[in-house]
Amino acid sequence: MVKDQVKTLKTENKLQNTLLEYNSPPKKSRQQIYQENYQKNKEKKKAQQKERYNRKKKQIGKQVQQQLNKYYGAEAIRVLMSLKEYTELNQEKRKI
Repeated sequence: MVKDQVKTLKTENKLQNTLLEYNSPPKKSRQQIYQENYQKNKEKKKAQQKERYNRKKKQIGKQVQQQLNKYYGAEAIRVLMSLKEYTELNQEKRKI
């Protein structure tokens, strides 16, 4: 009886070893791992750079728009003031 049990244990060990060998993925070299990580980081940096560029572009656009609004707002006030003065002058001329 004891011999039969030993034989079954040996076959079980052989099966386990072969299953582990087939299930393990092939090992990659360090160079391949570094290359993959480099590509991932390269894509990540590119995406971050695009995001920064778009954010900066929007910010510059807002600044330009604010400056234009200030300028055209001042121009509109200047024009309104000149129209007001013009109407006052016309009224004075009519009186004379």
